[in-house]
Amino acid sequence: MIMIDQAPWILYPSVFVGLCAAFFLSRESTVSANSETKFRISAIEVLSLFVITGIAFWLRFDGLTFGLPNNFHPDEIPKLNAIERMRAAGDLNPRYFLHPSLLLYATHFTQQLGEWFGWWGATREGLNLAGRTVSLIAGTLTIPALWSLARSATKDARVSILSAMLLAVFPLHVTCSRYLKEDALVTFWMVVTAAIVMSTVVNPNARWRLLWAGFFAGVAASSKYTGLIFFVFVLVAPWLRSRNWRPDRSLMLPAIAALIMSGVGFLLCSPYVVLDWPSFIDDFMYEQRHMSKGHMVVISPWSHYWAYQIGRSVIPGIGLIDTILALIATGCAIVLMIRDRSRTAFLCLLALGMTYFPAELVKAKPEPQPDRYVMVCLPWCALLIAALVAWVSNRFKPRVFWILGCFVVILPLQRTVSLLGELKNDTRYQMASWIDRNIPAGSSIAVDYQWYGPPLDPARYNVTSLHGAKILENIRIGELRKAGFQYVIISSFFRDRFFRQQDNLGALRDLFRRLDRELPVMQKVDSASGPYGFHNPGLTLYDLTVTK
Repeated sequence: MIMIDQAPWILYPSVFVGLCAAFFLSRESTVSANSETKFRISAIEVLSLFVITGIAFWLRFDGLTFGLPNNFHPDEIPKLNAIERMRAAGDLNPRYFLHPSLLLYATHFTQQLGEWFGWWGATREGLNLAGRTVSLIAGTLTIPALWSLARSATKDARVSILSAMLLAVFPLHVTCSRYLKEDALVTFWMVVTAAIVMSTVVNPNARWRLLWAGFFAGVAASSKYTGLIFFVFVLVAPWLRSRNWRPDRSLMLPAIAALIMSGVGFLLCSPYVVLDWPSFIDDFMYEQRHMSKGHMVVISPWSHYWAYQIGRSVIPGIGLIDTILALIATGCAIVLMIRDRSRTAFLCLLALGMTYFPAELVKAKPEPQPDRYVMVCLPWCALLIAALVAWVSNRFKPRVFWILGCFVVILPLQRTVSLLGELKNDTRYQMASWIDRNIPAGSSIAVDYQWYGPPLDPARYNVTSLHGAKILENIRIGELRKAGFQYVIISSFFRDRFFRQQDNLGALRDLFRRLDRELPVMQKVDSASGPYGFHNPGLTLYDLTVTK
C-alpha cells in the first residue's frame, strides 16, 4: 500500500512523464482552434491521459474515509438522512429538495452495489462512503472529459494534456471530490455538456449530437439546480458554429429539440420534483430564502467589488500564480474573441461568467468553505492557463512549454500533497487525544459546533454543542459559567465566519476577543498546512474555571 509520505516520489515523476509527453506532442503540427480540420490522437497522448487520470484518482481516493465514522462534514448529514428515509419507506421519494435528487439516487445505488461486492456494510458509515465514492468517480472522470473538451476546442495536444493535468492536481477540485456533496457531480456534467457542444460545433455532420448535450445539461441541473444554466451552452451552439451574429440555421432545430431533452434529463434523475410537487416548492423556496439572507453573515458582491471569491476561494483553490495566469489568460481570451471570433475564447468566457458571477451574487458564502461554489470555474481556469502556456511557448521554443508546464502544475500539486499528508490526523483527533490525557473524566465541556469540535467520548465527558440560534449569546463567558461548563472549545471554522468576512462585525468579534483576553488557553491545535475545506480546523481549548 502506498503511504502518504511517499506521495511526492510517486506523483512528481508521473507529472514529469506527462509533461515530457506534452513536450513531444508539441512537435506535432497543430491547427487553428477555429478550423474544421480533423486531428490525430497519438498513442503517447492516450497513455499520458491514462497516467494523469490515474494520478487524479489516487489523489482523490486516498483520504476518502476521513472523519468516519464521525461526520466532520455537516452538509453530508441531510443527504444521509434523506437516503435512509427512502430506504425506510421503501420508495424513491427523498422527501428532501433543498438539492435535486441525482446524488441521492447515485449514492443509494452505489451503496447497494458496494454491499453486494462486500466493499462496505449496510451501515450509515457505508452509506457515507458510497456517497463520497460517487463524488470520487465524478471528480476523476472530469479529467478525461476536460481533455476531450480541450482537444475539440483547440486541437492542440499540449493544451488538452496540460489542462487535464492542472485540474487533476488543483487542491479545491481534489478536496471537493471527496465529499458527499453535489459540486463534483455538477462540474462533471457541465464539462461533458460543453465537450459535446464543442464537438458538435466543429463537426458539420454531427448536428443531432446536440440532443445529448441538452440531455446532460438536464442531468447537471438534477445534480445541482444551478446546473440548469449550462443549457446556455446548447443555445449558443448555432452562433459558435457561424462565429458571427447570424446563427447557423442547421443547428437551430437540434437546439430547440435539445431543450426538450434537458427537461427529460432533469426529470429522469429527479422525478419527485413533479411527483411530490408541494414538498419541492417548500424546500426550493426555503433554500432560495437561505441563500438570499446569507449564512449568519450576509456578504454582498459589491462589498468586495465582485472579487470575494477570487481572494477567498480561487487563490487557495488553485494557487496564487495559477490565479494570476488565469486572469491574464481571461484578458487574452477577450481580445481573441473580439479580434478573431475565437470559439474557444467565447466558450471559456461564457462559462466563466455563468459559473463565477453567480457565486459572487449569492449572499450566502459560509465559512469554512465558500470555495465549493467556484469549483465549477476550475476546468475553465485550467483550460485558459494551458492555452496561455501554449501561446507563450509558440512565441519562443517548444522547450518553454515544458518549463512553464512544470511550473504551473508543480505549485498546486505541492499544496495538494501537503493537505493530503495531514488529512488522516485531523486536528480534531489531536485535540481529542490531548483532552483524554490531560482533562479529568466527568468534566463539562462546551463546543461551539458539534461537527467542528473533537470527537470526545460521551461516557467520559459531558459535552454540549452550542450550535443554534443563540450560539453567540451562549458563548459569552458569564453564560458559559452559569451553565456549569468548565471548558470551552472554539474552532476556527466558526470563529472565521466573523473574522474573514465583512468589516462591520466588531461587536461579534469582541465576543471571541474577550475569550482570548480573560481566559487562559489550555491547548491550541493547528495544522502545518492550515485548515482547508472541512479539514483541520484550528482548535482552542479555554479554561473557564479561572480568569487571567
